[in-house]
Amino acid sequence: MTAISFQLTASVAIYFLSYSAGYAIELHFLIFQLLFNSVMWMYYFSSQKTLAYISKSTKHYVSQYSRLATLLIICLAVLPAGLYTWYAHNQEITQSLKKEQLYLAESLQQRRDVVKKSADSRNSLSPQPDYYEKLQYRQGIYKIYHDSIIWKTAPADSMPKKINNDSYEQFYFAIANDIGNNYYDPQLFPALKDSASDKAWYWSKADDHLSFWYNMYPDMFTNKDSTLSADNTLKIISKFPDRYKFAVFSLTGLLLAFIVFGLIRGLYWLLSSLTEQIFLKKFIETEENTKQSKSYAAPFLQEYFSIQPVLNVTLQKEIQDLIKEYDHYKPGDNREIYVQEKTMFEAIEKFRDYYEFVWTKCSEKEKYLLLDFAQDSLINFKNSGAIYNLLKMEIFTIHEEEIKLFSASFRSYILTKKGTEETMALQKQFLQNSNWQSFRVPLLMILLAIALFIFFTQEQTFQKITAMVAGVSSVVSLMMKFFVDATSSGTPKK
Repeated sequence: MTAISFQLTASVAIYFLSYSAGYAIELHFLIFQLLFNSVMWMYYFSSQKTLAYISKSTKHYVSQYSRLATLLIICLAVLPAGLYTWYAHNQEITQSLKKEQLYLAESLQQRRDVVKKSADSRNSLSPQPDYYEKLQYRQGIYKIYHDSIIWKTAPADSMPKKINNDSYEQFYFAIANDIGNNYYDPQLFPALKDSASDKAWYWSKADDHLSFWYNMYPDMFTNKDSTLSADNTLKIISKFPDRYKFAVFSLTGLLLAFIVFGLIRGLYWLLSSLTEQIFLKKFIETEENTKQSKSYAAPFLQEYFSIQPVLNVTLQKEIQDLIKEYDHYKPGDNREIYVQEKTMFEAIEKFRDYYEFVWTKCSEKEKYLLLDFAQDSLINFKNSGAIYNLLKMEIFTIHEEEIKLFSASFRSYILTKKGTEETMALQKQFLQNSNWQSFRVPLLMILLAIALFIFFTQEQTFQKITAMVAGVSSVVSLMMKFFVDATSSGTPKK
């Protein structure tokens, strides 16, 4: 509940703070966040019966993980990249229109001298009214964006007194200027804002067109019938070109939708395959098919009882029931967690001899895999032989469609061995033969080549990266020194 309330409060705060920061966010952002927050509230207040139905609506948890991973990739990678591309595309199109309108206005102003000479030589012909203005603003003009040129500016068409910044996105161009190499371009034309510093021109953006007002130099025509406006304001209206012509309801659009659907479906299949490998579904299905009627028990019971004949009956029964610990240790409130934690430590001490006996029955590789599995319940599926052997020895069991250690307290017992000389030696032995060691040198060479490329082509970026790496390394070294000093302070000196 706290997280949902925080998400709503943060979204509203970001929306209103964006205006004071100069990076105004559109209302659609707030609407989307409110809809998303409403769905989370509906899920929070749903009954247990509804949640149980949703949970059982899928075959098994692998499909749920796959759907979640697919949605996360789409929401965190695809949608932000797609939306920013759409956003950047709109900004670049707007800049293209602005540059075309400004170029057109300046070209019209520059050719006034030629039209004036033509007017001076034909004054004796008594041309029709507005003949020279039409010659100036209609003839010999190549329009790209369905431009409309208005030179008789009525009061409604004159330059507005209040300028609205609605066609220049400071947020986008701040990012573009930081990552771009514009200073290398000899034909650089800076991004045009909504108005000139001297108010010589001004833009206003509508849904499908862009309006541009341009203050011309004083009129040079001598024709007494000229009807040019007194304020010499030129207005150009250009229509925005079509964006993403494939994303429309047509045969091409349907083909594009089919391709997108196929990519999403392929991503889901790929993640399903990876999820089944990560959660060892192959081993689970094999074990369930070959041992359907088997009831799991703690490993090596008979052998351990044969070498420990003095064990009382109660302790023997408790060891036999270790497989049931997962039904006891379940998440609850803080008080229950503390009680379970205390019970867990008591179980480790009670069954330490038995756990040590099971531990000695494992090979060095199996011990290394058990230590790795105890930390995050994940294991490399390529170790098929060791996994099948651990299942055979019943150290691994199937519990609620998952591979787990045969008892929760045995997992805690393994974690107590972390950092000991035995486990450190195991990690050193098997990490030397890992895949990381085989491609570490090529990876470092590639990173060095990238660093050299950035150094020679992006000197400013290289300096920023160097400063960031130096700062991070300094913080890490200070933290390591702090922890080392804290650890060594409790060690008695010889």
